[in-house]
Amino acid sequence: MRSHAFWAGLTFCAIGALMGRVQAQTPFPPPALLTAPTIDAAAGILGVGRPEYSTHLLVDLPEISVPGPVTARLRSDLPGTLYIVLVRAKATLREPAATPPGPPKQSAPSPKPPAGQSARIAAPALPTVFIAAKRFKPGELPEIKTSFELTAADAVTMFVYAQGRWFVTGREIKLARPPSAQP
Repeated sequence: MRSHAFWAGLTFCAIGALMGRVQAQTPFPPPALLTAPTIDAAAGILGVGRPEYSTHLLVDLPEISVPGPVTARLRSDLPGTLYIVLVRAKATLREPAATPPGPPKQSAPSPKPPAGQSARIAAPALPTVFIAAKRFKPGELPEIKTSFELTAADAVTMFVYAQGRWFVTGREIKLARPPSAQP
């Protein structure tokens, strides 16, 4: 019986070391996620597929806020949490075409500009839904504290990759009018 426990422990340690090495080779968050214009695009980049709603996820932020910076605290109580991603949008996900569920895909490197040309391209800034993301090491507390700018009533969605699948939860934030200055 002791031999079985020894080999099980050794196998568990080897798998953990291998997973850590694979995670270290894949950049997170994927660069394309930083410029995703919609929640569906972000979900496609992550390979979310059809996430499960979970009550073991916490998105702690005010229900009502004035315009300006808002602080959010995100936490997953799901065992084996590897990723937490927060996006600015309500979770009304459609199944992406032929995207298997799984961890984020590795994005292709951006093409280099021709010789003599600058790598900077002046383009209008497109709105993005990305707010925050983090990869967690085994045993690390899966929690993020972040802040973002609120200019209108909004909703946020948190994606969590744990136990080999994606989970989701979200919150809406109402906008209060700032107190008006009385003469």
